[in-house]
Amino acid sequence: MAKDMAAVRLMDIYGSMLTEKQLDYLMLYYEEDLSLAEIAANEGITRQGVRDAIKRAEMQLSGYEEHMNLLAKQEERENALQQILGSVQVIRKMGYTGEINKASAKIEQIARSLLATA
Repeated sequence: MAKDMAAVRLMDIYGSMLTEKQLDYLMLYYEEDLSLAEIAANEGITRQGVRDAIKRAEMQLSGYEEHMNLLAKQEERENALQQILGSVQVIRKMGYTGEINKASAKIEQIARSLLATA
């Protein structure tokens, strides 16, 4: 399951760098959860042809990530934002009022906004 999620995230980042057919096959396989045989039947090619195309596309996505590290950097940002949200919760539990409470609410709002766009 984790491998599937990683492939989908890589598709989101680098999918536009693939051919239209490669992206179609990956989307059918990972997002639509079609089997290789189902994709092959729909596309009029062999199951092995679909498998090879998907494997080549996965290798390309991995290569892009290896060189650019965009997914790794995105995950680092998401982890940092989660830590910020955890720290905000600690501050809130301390029962501060006034400016500290307003500032922590603003920090939480910004962090959640950034997470939503990640």
